[in-house]
Amino acid sequence: MAILITAASSANVFKLQRLLYHSEVFFAEQKKMPFIPGKIFIQIPEASSPVFISQLIKICLDYKINEIHPLKSAEIIELSKAIELFSEYGISILKPSEDLILGLD
Repeated sequence: MAILITAASSANVFKLQRLLYHSEVFFAEQKKMPFIPGKIFIQIPEASSPVFISQLIKICLDYKINEIHPLKSAEIIELSKAIELFSEYGISILKPSEDLILGLD
């Protein structure tokens, strides 16, 4: 199975990738990302979008992703509301340590 890490435009995403030491990693971001050899980027909606949760579930099912590591505070808030829904599909939402989260107030 694979993992998805959000906030792909941040350097923190690659720090987390190294810490997780997982072979199949997808990176998600709201904006289109440039091609980087060996990296797979997926464009996702803003956390405030009404389709944010449904799109992430679809992406996870399409790519056989079983863990999401959100790095933006808005994403963490929205995904926290849907943990039970994701778990019904066998998908875990894992909150990172606070030093990796972007947008903490």
